[in-house]
Amino acid sequence: MLAASVVHADERSTSARATAAAPSPFDRGAKGRAARSPFDRGKPRKPPPTCADATTLPCPRRDHAAPAQVETRLTADYLARLPTADGDVTTAANATLGASRDDAGVGFAGATGADTRWTVDGAAVDDPYLGGAGLRVPLAFVDAVRVTHAGFGAADDVGVGGAVDAELRRAGTTTRAQAHAWLGAGRAPDWRARVPGEYTLFRGRYASLRTLSADATVDGQAGALAGGALWYAAGVAPQLDDQSLVRDSFRLVDRDGDSFYDRDRGLLVHDPIAHQTRAALAYDVPVLARLGWRTAHHALEATMLLELARAPRWIVSAETSAAGIDRHDQRGIAIARWRGHWPHLELAVRASWYRAAQIDRARLAGGDAPAIGYGVVPSSELEPAGDPGDAAVRAACSDSTGDPFPLLANCPFVTGYYWLGGVGALADLTIDRPQLAADVVHTRGEHRLAAGAVVDDVRAVAAVGFSGGFRRQVPFADLAIDTRYVELGAGPDSCDGMACRFLDRDRRTYRTRNLAAYLVDTWRPASAVAVEYGVRWQASQLGTAVELRDWLPRIGASWDPLGAGRSRVFAGWSRYAAPIAAGLGTAVFAGPTTLRTAELGGTTSQSIEETPGMPVAAGVRATRVDETVGGAEVGWPDVIRIGVMARARHLGRALDDDAGWLATAGTISGVAATREQRELAAWLDGSPRAELAVRVGYSYARLTGNWPGPFDPTEGFTLGASSLFDSGPTAALANATGALPGDQPHRFFAELALRGRRWGLALDGGLRATISSGRPRSARIGSGQDFAVARGSLGRLPTQTQANLHLGARRGRARLTLDIFNLFDRRGALAIDDRYASDAEGIAGGEATDLVWLKDIGGTGLPAARNRRYGQPTRTQAPIAAFLGVAIEL
Repeated sequence: MLAASVVHADERSTSARATAAAPSPFDRGAKGRAARSPFDRGKPRKPPPTCADATTLPCPRRDHAAPAQVETRLTADYLARLPTADGDVTTAANATLGASRDDAGVGFAGATGADTRWTVDGAAVDDPYLGGAGLRVPLAFVDAVRVTHAGFGAADDVGVGGAVDAELRRAGTTTRAQAHAWLGAGRAPDWRARVPGEYTLFRGRYASLRTLSADATVDGQAGALAGGALWYAAGVAPQLDDQSLVRDSFRLVDRDGDSFYDRDRGLLVHDPIAHQTRAALAYDVPVLARLGWRTAHHALEATMLLELARAPRWIVSAETSAAGIDRHDQRGIAIARWRGHWPHLELAVRASWYRAAQIDRARLAGGDAPAIGYGVVPSSELEPAGDPGDAAVRAACSDSTGDPFPLLANCPFVTGYYWLGGVGALADLTIDRPQLAADVVHTRGEHRLAAGAVVDDVRAVAAVGFSGGFRRQVPFADLAIDTRYVELGAGPDSCDGMACRFLDRDRRTYRTRNLAAYLVDTWRPASAVAVEYGVRWQASQLGTAVELRDWLPRIGASWDPLGAGRSRVFAGWSRYAAPIAAGLGTAVFAGPTTLRTAELGGTTSQSIEETPGMPVAAGVRATRVDETVGGAEVGWPDVIRIGVMARARHLGRALDDDAGWLATAGTISGVAATREQRELAAWLDGSPRAELAVRVGYSYARLTGNWPGPFDPTEGFTLGASSLFDSGPTAALANATGALPGDQPHRFFAELALRGRRWGLALDGGLRATISSGRPRSARIGSGQDFAVARGSLGRLPTQTQANLHLGARRGRARLTLDIFNLFDRRGALAIDDRYASDAEGIAGGEATDLVWLKDIGGTGLPAARNRRYGQPTRTQAPIAAFLGVAIEL
């Protein structure tokens, strides 16, 4: 993977983009009649449709959704008029009310990106191992993207975050076929800035953005069968990205011979050694195939969605002979669904199978040649490097005869390097997730009764190993340490005097089972009033070690004071519980056993290290969240809809590592997990088919507590095994309560989509602008979740702003588009290094002004040594990028 010296970009990472295309919004009737300007008052207009026949913008009251549900539905036609280029479903989800983004993906309602529920026509495609989106779905494959933010009913299969559903492409009455190609380019990310006293042997970043992507889709009628109509849909959306690594290497110098490294304005002088570019192409190819059959009462669909991808994961400090890892991904889902509909009865059955295979392979260019590890240069007696840049590094860092700076080490790092392939650990992962769901709805008088169940069984096989079979580290010339995976017991090998077997790969299987059932009644005592009450029973199991069960009541009500569906005043209360991620099994169950063999001066010693599992406390309970929501909407169908919402989410409990036990946090340590979200939001949605379409959203939300969730920027994916509650009540843990990483009080977006005719061309343009508060700043101690002073008390990062632009022109069946992202090339910091000190005693209740009193741990009374890189950006906004596209309708 990339070392810390690589500057990361945010939303449009080259490994996460997808292809998008949609039916053109320009068809205006025969003979190319010009679109009427929205400001033309010369002729009477046709009255807007009623709620019964609204097509593009439903009425505020939606009869078949939960009464308090708040959702956004974005159609493919509308998204084609916005700057989406080759975007995917995550691109659309990120452009909705209150959405946030972290390294785990798109999140909602104070939850992390790992908590969002992702589905395709209702079938789960979220990653059951870590969470987040598990399959890339190009916008070319969808008719609409539906994002549900709040007010879920008992029938909704959701965790403790939001839900995103991709409504896949279906055939209409006519055949549609189109092809689209994009050529994208953009500026390179910034280099990581140096700080006083810091020396960096290597630094790296991705090359400037260069990408080529395309899609081709078709759908239509396929004739008649057994009294019903057959239809089909198919598509392919290949993408090719340049993900080359640009690497510079440096040494320190003492040109004046004063026995001190030279400095320039306080910074150590870095003398360039070599500039290298390591070429790599990444590809991603999604494929869609659908076949459907429908009659007046039945609908049967079969869907297959596949994705093949490869992307490099660079080790910046490695030699070219072993520069990193190629990660191959093979993912897909097969879905079969039947729905039956009669006047008072609806039935639905869905079966799906999600499969994902991740395979890591070392990028070996020179067999078993030595490779530079993290911050070290092998001694000169090793065989020479095959790459001229690597050879230049060895020569410049050598202390042999002829060294121009003999008094000081040119490259002062001795931390060991890899041998036999040089990339260290490789990880393979195979996931299978069959799922079965059934629902029945019966309408009787004023009541609409619904019941259903869903069950899935996840099997994840994780395999880890070292390239070349083992990893060798050489801290200095006379010491070599080899690490390999082993299996104790009978075997042909010996491990510290015990019989064992050496393993190229250590394989572990983790199983989770999830079962849910619900019963709900929607009562309409009057035409303008709806009350829904129901309960959901949810069970989740990790092997035989953890079993969680929850009853989740949910209730909501709405009233239409204006009548005819034109308004909605709503309120609701719901309880949600998070299922277990299969990846938690790596902490709960015993892990791999390793053998360490050390050779020092001809003497060999061995030691065995076993990874124990985490014990499970009695009465363990699932992570649970309670939500209270209320608001109002008013609108004119197919014209405009305006709404406001107030929401509060309370973390009732969290499943986490509590003093070394998997338990409900606080059971053992005495410190409970807390997370509170308070939100006020307002939105205005115009008709997506209008000549001037407008969409605006604003939310003010606060997120406070001590538990970020299953993903934390400081520790990555913890999934319930964080270090937060390890040491019980301490000053550092007391300081962990405050503004959480996802606390960005102000979030605002505005979209404008304009179309018309000029110079014989059908023109369209779209603009999306966003503004959001910066994330809170904290001061951590070490690499865990101990805080020097109160979390989030050190101010905020700068406000983030971005503008994206879309331009399009069509003549006949051909269309030309230009999408520009980050139009003004903002480079604001999205995250910083918040490690203030490595060892210190937290100041209980401390504030920013108290940091000067922070003392080193151990009672020495000495001031804590501050991390030089504290406050430096670790992730920034992606630089400006442009995508030129050409579309053909066939």
